[in-house]
Amino acid sequence: MMVDNFLYMQVYKIIMTVHVMMIQMASYVKPGERYATSDWFTSNYVISTDAERQRVASHETRQEARYLRNETSNRTKWDQHDNNTRLADRVDHIRKSVLVGINPYQ
Repeated sequence: MMVDNFLYMQVYKIIMTVHVMMIQMASYVKPGERYATSDWFTSNYVISTDAERQRVASHETRQEARYLRNETSNRTKWDQHDNNTRLADRVDHIRKSVLVGINPYQ
């Protein structure tokens, strides 16, 4: 009998808790914010102009990076060409000096 009474009380507490929660949920009213047309326009305009500004900045960054890559590539190729030419000239100079019998390190 005591167990039945205990279970009855537990079930009763659960039912009352659910009932209170349902009453609280039913009485909850969402805050109703209303926006004027000018507010929507201003918000959309700010978002749009900010997005456009970011697109322009991104485009400029990409173009600058492309320019720098091209300049670096061109500079590297010409430097490599100049170094290869100087090295070939030095090798020729040493070969000619050895053939003639002159010290090439003078």
